[in-house]
Amino acid sequence: MVSIEQKVREIITSHVDVSVDIDKVHSNCYLNTIGVNSINFIRSVLDLETEYSIEFDIDMLGFDSFETFGNLVKYVERKVS
Repeated sequence: MVSIEQKVREIITSHVDVSVDIDKVHSNCYLNTIGVNSINFIRSVLDLETEYSIEFDIDMLGFDSFETFGNLVKYVERKVS
């Protein structure tokens, strides 16, 4: 079974416009350093909402709400549980 962290990693890296080594995306990575911008973040959110049948809070829809990849993973984990 794929962990939430791994699935979030796959979804995020599938939407960025630059080549990213998926194995180098770790919890301390800043989203903007792995190529996340506001547009591909929303695409990722839509995929995450579909994947886990969750809904992001309206005030969490800006990618600046999640400074790091780890913060995003923790948020998704909380929503899933």
